[in-house]
Amino acid sequence: MVNYKKRVFLHIGIHKTGTKSIQSGLTINRESLAHAGWYLPNNGNPFPKIIGHHNVAWELSEDSRFSKEYGCVDDLINEIEQVSQPNIIITSEGFCSISKDHIKALAKKLLTFDTKVIIYLRRQDLHWQSLWMWGIKTFKIDTEISAWQNRQDNTYDYLQLLDSWADEFGQGNIKLRIFEKEQLEAPLFYDFLSACEVVNYEQYKLPVRANVAPGIK
Repeated sequence: MVNYKKRVFLHIGIHKTGTKSIQSGLTINRESLAHAGWYLPNNGNPFPKIIGHHNVAWELSEDSRFSKEYGCVDDLINEIEQVSQPNIIITSEGFCSISKDHIKALAKKLLTFDTKVIIYLRRQDLHWQSLWMWGIKTFKIDTEISAWQNRQDNTYDYLQLLDSWADEFGQGNIKLRIFEKEQLEAPLFYDFLSACEVVNYEQYKLPVRANVAPGIK
């Protein structure tokens, strides 16, 4: 008798690539996905109204927002070992910011699973613009985009980011997706379900568009 590993689809963002929209879609389709064999864990999710395993990312990066109350990585692993579904979806854009050592620690925790890492990228110029506008809207920053960008770190050196994850999970287990609408063959949420190898993904409800960016003036 052959023992098959459960498959884990680990969605790591990046920020400003429709992650909230994807998580909203997972939330409204959670029960239907579970019936079809794709399970979304409870542990690691600090927000009751929308799925996102940010607490696990916070734990790994030693972020002050981490709270054991919401479930740690060991709690999450125990949970997915016990469910009957063969496919697991874990999602948080916070994973894209963790260090190489933390990626290695996460890979070790997921060693008994067949893990695929899903990452969405977008043009860097549009990405920085989106982050800057988000900063204006959320934190009321009053800085020119060029000056603001110079103060950021190199988190979005895409080659470095991809290599860090491929080194631990294997290049063949990295599922790279392009965020730009003109390069998507389906709506973003359906593209994500396709990356998770969900069958008949068109049957699931599309989320309401979220995080509409303010215009540049």
